[in-house]
Amino acid sequence: MGIRLLGISALHLTIKLNYRNQLPSKLISRFCINEFTVVQIGHMESFITRTLRWYLYPPTTSEFAYSFTSLLPAATTKVSIPLRLEIWKRAKVIIQKSIKESSFAPFRASNIALAAVLIAVESTNLPLTDKDKLTCYCKREIGALLLGLHGESEEAGSVDFVRHQLNEIARHTFPGRAASQLD
Repeated sequence: MGIRLLGISALHLTIKLNYRNQLPSKLISRFCINEFTVVQIGHMESFITRTLRWYLYPPTTSEFAYSFTSLLPAATTKVSIPLRLEIWKRAKVIIQKSIKESSFAPFRASNIALAAVLIAVESTNLPLTDKDKLTCYCKREIGALLLGLHGESEEAGSVDFVRHQLNEIARHTFPGRAASQLD
């Protein structure tokens, strides 16, 4: 009974979150041939949302990349708003192409986003010293932020590994980049 109630409640929650026309709990109960009451379904939905700590819409990789580019410092380098937008767009292109690759599935969206932002920074026309400053900033500050969120010591290694794999995608996306810029 428990697993079926969990499944029905998760389905009902999904319908509530994703569709404008919602099904009343009473109708869901009838679909189950009254195996579960409206109250049971409601309690299970409440249990699911509490267990997930209301994280029903986790941030996407593109949303992480957008947030990371908004954190780029303007004072230490020449990161103007148009340049931030360019970096974000480049990172987004890399992310969209990476979605087709199943090898990225085990990695956190935040790690993939940070790796894509690093590659996007390297693909810009900024002077090399500014690229180095931005890359160091991303690794140090945003990497530390991710360590604080996830609390794992291997986070930095994971970002470097993902970055190496994403470089293959970037080679085809931004063909004008020198090989020395990619690794």
